[in-house]
Amino acid sequence: MKKLMIGILVIIPLIVMLTVGLISRYVSQKVHIGVDSVSFSTDTLSVNLSDFTQDADGNFTIDLAALLEPEVLPSHAAAANSLEWSIEDVEPSADELGGIPAATLPDASKGTVVVSTYCSFFVIAQAEQASARCYVEVTDKEVQSVTLYSPSGSVAVGGSVKLTPQYTPLNSIVTQGSWSTGDPSVATVDANGVVTGKAAGSAVITFVTHTDGGAKEVRATYTITVTAAATVFGDKFYSHLTDIALSDILAPGVSAEVASVVGGSISGGELSLDSDECTVTLASGETFTVIRCGKDDITILNKDIFAYDPEAEDPFVVATDEIPLDLDAAYLSAFRAGETPAGISWQLVSGEGIASLSADGVVTASATGSMTVRVTAAGGASDEIELVSVAKVAALRLAMTESSLAVGLARETVFATREYDANGELTASGVDVTLLAPVLAEDATAEETAAHYGSFEFEVAPEDADKAYFGGTYGNRLIFNPEAVTERTTVTFTVSAKYPKYPG
Repeated sequence: MKKLMIGILVIIPLIVMLTVGLISRYVSQKVHIGVDSVSFSTDTLSVNLSDFTQDADGNFTIDLAALLEPEVLPSHAAAANSLEWSIEDVEPSADELGGIPAATLPDASKGTVVVSTYCSFFVIAQAEQASARCYVEVTDKEVQSVTLYSPSGSVAVGGSVKLTPQYTPLNSIVTQGSWSTGDPSVATVDANGVVTGKAAGSAVITFVTHTDGGAKEVRATYTITVTAAATVFGDKFYSHLTDIALSDILAPGVSAEVASVVGGSISGGELSLDSDECTVTLASGETFTVIRCGKDDITILNKDIFAYDPEAEDPFVVATDEIPLDLDAAYLSAFRAGETPAGISWQLVSGEGIASLSADGVVTASATGSMTVRVTAAGGASDEIELVSVAKVAALRLAMTESSLAVGLARETVFATREYDANGELTASGVDVTLLAPVLAEDATAEETAAHYGSFEFEVAPEDADKAYFGGTYGNRLIFNPEAVTERTTVTFTVSAKYPKYPG
C-alpha cells in the first residue's frame, strides 16, 4: 500500500509538469503580437552638418534613430526591435551632383544615413504594416560659401544692376556684409550690391561676410563688364541746366555730329532744352534723352531698382532675415552728382510694425507688408519710395510627394474630402496641398496661415484645368470637378514661391 501511494505522488507532479509544458509551448507557437503603430518624436527634423565629423571621403554619418527616437507600440510586439529603415525623395539628386548621392542608407536595419552635401529627404521606419515618416533637412547654422548672381554680366555706362548673393546652404541667414570694387573709375558698388557703370571696361566686385562671430571670412567676387553709352551719364539722365555743351556729356570717342533733336535744339555744339524731355539722335545712330528737373530736386538713389513693381518679372522686395536695405539720397540732376544734399531726414510714412527706419535711411524688415519711405532735404525737396517686405523662400517642399501618392494609390487610400449640396448631391471633392518647408507653426493664427500660403502660387496645369482648380480659404485646396473626374486620373499642378530667395 505504501508503495502504491508513493507511485501516485511521483506520477502526479510529472503529469502537472508535462501539462504546463505543453500549454507553454502551444502559446509560444500560436500567438503573434502585431505592431499597432510606429512614431517619431517629430515630423520634421533640421540637422546641422557642422555638428558632425567629416570622414576621409568627405561624407558625414548621421544617426537618425538616435535623433528621432522611434517608438513602436505595443512595445512587446514581435517586430518591436526590428525596424526597417529607408529614405526617399532625396534632393538634390545624384544626377544633379554628378552621380554622387547626396544621401544614402547603407543598412536598412539601422537608422544611419551617410550624406555628402546639404540636402533634404524623407526617412521612413517600418515595422510590419505600421510606419513613421519624417522630413529631414540637412543644412548648417551659418553660411559656408557664397557666389554672386547677376541677370546679365554687363551694365552700360550710367546704368545700374544689382548683384545678388547666393549662399550655401541655401537657407543661410546672413544679415551683414560689405561690398567693394576693384576699379571705381569703371564701376562703383553701393551697400546694397548695386553696381553702376562709370566707364567702358571691367571691374571686379567683391562681397564679404563673416561667420563664427566674425572669426571666419566668407567672400565672393564677380567681374562686371561696363559697356559704352552715348554720354558719360548714360542714355537717359536728368538735368537742371537748360543749355548743355555736348563736349561735357558725350562719352570719349563719340562724335558730336547730330542727326536730329526732339524737344530741343543744337547750336554751336550746345544743346538747348525746349521741353521737359529732349531726345537727341547722333549721326552714329546712338541716342540719349535728357529730362529737365529743378536744381534742388532730390531722389532716392536706385529708386527704379528698389521700388516695388507688381508687374515686374522679378520685383525687388525687402527681405526679413537678410541684410537691411541702405537707402541713400542725392540730387536728381546729373550735374550735381558729386554734391550731397544738406539736412537730409528720413521718415517712415506708412508701414509701422512692418519695418524700422534708421536716421540714415537703413530699412530693416521684420514682417510681411508694404511701407512708404520719404526723404526730405533742408530746402524742402523730397522724394518717396514704395517698398514691400516679405520672408523670402529658399527651399520649397510639399508634404504630398510622388512617392507618398504612389503608396496611396497602391493601397487605394481615400485622401480627398467630399462636399455635398443641400440635396445631398456630391458637388466637389478636394485635398489640401500643404508644405513641409518652409514650416508653418502648429499654433499659427488664421492671419499667419493666410500670409504663409499667400506667398505661393498654386496652379493646375492648363491641360488639366477642366479636372480641378485651386480654391478654399487659403487658396491651397485642390478641388476636383466631379463631372470631369469619374475614375482614377492624373492631375498635374505646380506650387511656386512668389518671392524666391534666389533668382531662377
